[in-house]
Amino acid sequence: MRQHRALRVALLLVIVVACAGYTLWWRNVADRISAQSNGWIEAHRAEGWTIEIEAGDSGKLSVGGFPFGWRLDAGAVRLARQDGLRAELRDLSAYTAPWSPHRVRVEGNAIAATLPAGTTRPVGTLSASHGEALLDIGDAMRTQVTLDAPSWRAGDAAPVASRHAKLVWEQRGDARNASLSLDELHLPVTSPLGETVQALDLAVTAEPPLPEGLDAASMQRWREASGVLQLTRVNLSWGPLTLAGEGTLALDAQGRVELAGTARLSGWSETIDALVASGSVKPNGGALAKAGLGMLAKPKEGGPKDKGEVTVAVAIQDGQLYLGGIRLGPAPPLRLF
Repeated sequence: MRQHRALRVALLLVIVVACAGYTLWWRNVADRISAQSNGWIEAHRAEGWTIEIEAGDSGKLSVGGFPFGWRLDAGAVRLARQDGLRAELRDLSAYTAPWSPHRVRVEGNAIAATLPAGTTRPVGTLSASHGEALLDIGDAMRTQVTLDAPSWRAGDAAPVASRHAKLVWEQRGDARNASLSLDELHLPVTSPLGETVQALDLAVTAEPPLPEGLDAASMQRWREASGVLQLTRVNLSWGPLTLAGEGTLALDAQGRVELAGTARLSGWSETIDALVASGSVKPNGGALAKAGLGMLAKPKEGGPKDKGEVTVAVAIQDGQLYLGGIRLGPAPPLRLF
């Protein structure tokens, strides 16, 4: 009986010591997170940034979340750089757990950001109702950002909006890869295929790597260094058209995106009908295009030729989108400097 009681007391002491040790370790990590976060803020303020946070009367960030992790709540945050770069959001928080200390989740609401104008690029504004970022700082640096109801506006132009966006950025050594997925992308252009792209998914590799700042001067230098983006995956659903392909992206002298690649198309017959109906392509031209593509089409087993898949060239040049040499209309307005 006494032996059992002694075992219980010993077990209780072990639990108490373990809890005390964990508490001290948690407190030490929390202090380091707080110090590093506040140090980052002060360092950027010294560089000329304006940073305003809702962090209590002290104006310092503190860490909570005990005992299952570390949570940093900053409330509303406003940042501004001297060159005109600005960002603000509400309910900003960051969280990490003891079992995955190299992974950090950051969330915020009512996101608004302003990108300063470049040489030929107007001021850009980005907004989203909610955003979440997953940062993995292990052997491969990986960042995944998701935005709800994102919208992008360049100058006074109509906005480009989407229901949902997902961006993944990964760096392993000198290799940097990115992927982007957009659902229900609403374009501010009139196109025979409609103003809404149902889905867009692409993956790219930058050669050489993109500059970290993505400011106008850095992007110009990147272009002058023969910078290109290799599109390793492109999937598009736009009206009747379904496209899968790959290609190369570059920037022209005005900072506009140029594209040269190949695409595998389905729904091309219905797409040509829409182009003819809108007046973008003359009836004779549409008939010739159908005949030519029909000769290249690989029909599904037992299916008609006009329902088959066709492989064609796709290009963006001088602000226009071309498919198989046929102009579909203006490309989405995107200038990077």
